[in-house]
Amino acid sequence: MGNVVEVLDGLMSTGKSTEVLKWIDSNPNNRYIFVSPLLTEVEEGGRVCSSVSNVTFECPSVSEYETKSEHLLQLLKDGSNIACTHSLYLAVNDDHLKYIKELEYILIIDEEIDVISSVDGYSKDDYQWLYDNDKITVSSSDGMVSWVCAIPVGRDNKYHKFKMLCDYQALYVTKRNSNMMVTQLPIKLMTCAKRVIVLTYMFKGNILDCFLKLKGIEVVSFDDVTISKVNGDEIRSLITLLPLNKTVSDLALSSTWYSEANKAQLDTVGRYISAVGRKYCENFDDLMYTLPKSRHLSKNSSKNVIKPPKFYRKRDGGEWKYNWLPAQLRATNDYRNKKVVVHCFNRFPMVDVASYLADYECNIDTPKFSTSEMVQWIWRSQIRSKKPIVVGIANKRMHKLFSQWLKSL
Repeated sequence: MGNVVEVLDGLMSTGKSTEVLKWIDSNPNNRYIFVSPLLTEVEEGGRVCSSVSNVTFECPSVSEYETKSEHLLQLLKDGSNIACTHSLYLAVNDDHLKYIKELEYILIIDEEIDVISSVDGYSKDDYQWLYDNDKITVSSSDGMVSWVCAIPVGRDNKYHKFKMLCDYQALYVTKRNSNMMVTQLPIKLMTCAKRVIVLTYMFKGNILDCFLKLKGIEVVSFDDVTISKVNGDEIRSLITLLPLNKTVSDLALSSTWYSEANKAQLDTVGRYISAVGRKYCENFDDLMYTLPKSRHLSKNSSKNVIKPPKFYRKRDGGEWKYNWLPAQLRATNDYRNKKVVVHCFNRFPMVDVASYLADYECNIDTPKFSTSEMVQWIWRSQIRSKKPIVVGIANKRMHKLFSQWLKSL
């Protein structure tokens, strides 16, 4: 318990989760919290609960409680072993943390959690008004924002959420720009347990690594289990990486590009996805692709979205079924039937997140961030089952990063 986080770093499908669950089952006298990005992994009957026989995991629900958070608190008081989602764990408060610490829980986090994020809902003018009217101050040591106005801020006030973030000591500002702010997890979420174990891939230099360095947390290897060694030749034999397509390879395909792209440019991306699908897919369900969610579906009927011909959606019973998957998707086996994957998103860390960390001398390894997320996404496909896949990467930079990664295995 303290300033140490243990990391099990390994490629997907090398058995990280499987071996850790076996380790848990072999040590049933400890108390555990297993945290996964996906509810399907931790709910009753899910992979976590069904993979152990000597340990019983409870999944917080609302069947007998008003909120999952209330049920989680009761389970902690009872000393139960708990399986829950990232989002639920990130919402814990001091009451939950008290029992995690007192009962010496071991915390296992499957895949990196979002420890630092952009601030939504406020403009530069909003920030400036707060400064000009002496509502907030900023710490010179770490940029933490404090609310210093004594006047109450009700729920209907536009700054209610802002003040709550300040009260939680979760709001920070960059050195380079007083209007560039980020939210951070309270570090006690990563230090309250007897042991904290993170299962991930390409950890060093990525966002969580930088965040832990910023907070003075020591990172050590988790060596209580052994995972499979990577066979680079086998992986390369399963992947057909398509050559760059001249029509789309020079398009930036970044978040900014997608926000500014016109209909003709977006249609070009859609046709590329469709062309790959038509050539290599036997049916609609063989394909998966990614691009920003805002260009996949939009509540704004006038906004252009990308609809790859023949592969955008199909009716499945009473619902529409899509081939689009978010670029950040991790940890699920639900798409292991996909044979053809098309990546159309030039990914970078959020500017304000990267800026804040850099200002405090914790620079994100941007190529590693982009590569690790892309590889994680590709590994949602049937390559998880050691079956061959066809990979189309539209952007020149992302194609180069993936090629370099393949050669390095």
